Amino acid sequence: PVTVQDCVFSDNSADYGGAMFLGEGSSVSIIDTEIENNDGAQWAGGIYGGGDDLTLSGVTVTDNDSIYGGGLLLEFTTVTSDDVMVDQNTGTYGGGAYISDTVFEGSGTTTFDGNAADDIGGGVLALNATDLLGIEVTSNESEFGGGVALYAAEGLSSLGDATISRNNATSGGGGLWLFSYDSLAVSSVELSGNTAANGAGLSNEGGGLVLSSCSLTDNMARADGGGAYLYTFVGDWFTAH
Repeated sequence: PVTVQDCVFSDNSADYGGAMFLGEGSSVSIIDTEIENNDGAQWAGGIYGGGDDLTLSGVTVTDNDSIYGGGLLLEFTTVTSDDVMVDQNTGTYGGGAYISDTVFEGSGTTTFDGNAADDIGGGVLALNATDLLGIEVTSNESEFGGGVALYAAEGLSSLGDATISRNNATSGGGGLWLFSYDSLAVSSVELSGNTAANGAGLSNEGGGLVLSSCSLTDNMARADGGGAYLYTFVGDWFTAH
């Protein structure tokens, strides 16, 4: 196992992992470390994380930039996160983080704040069999999924025990934008003070959705669905429910 502690990674650049690349099979703990102002030409401005497991504790990920995952890109791994701030990062897909095929379990102090994506997932873009748990997502922006975008083309993804507030989407899903070819599970999530053209709290524009024990308050849509904009598709058709 590798431990990185009390370090600063700044003004670095690479194609994959501007600050840090964690390879297949790795087990890494990053503690009390700053990841700031790094650039990933394609993938992960800050940390590119694969491997068996990754622990983040007392980490700040700030002002990094990439196409996929401005701050973090995490795939095929298990992440334990505590006292982590991911803020002011930019990307095209996943301004704060791009997470795929991963279990991400944060504590109440794991925050994605003030990040921006040009396309999808201002705070977090989560794909394909990702469990995203215990995060706070505030003041992020994107075209779709200002706070969180959950997109599952393969495998069930879920979101739970999260607070998503004051995010903005120029099109759909101010707090949360959902799309799947099967079904998504969203439970114990608070969505408040988010804005969007459609679906200010959340917008479901794909397959089935199981929404349970959630709170949607004070969200504002510029067109349709202040709290939620709920559609599912069958073949080439979309059907409201």
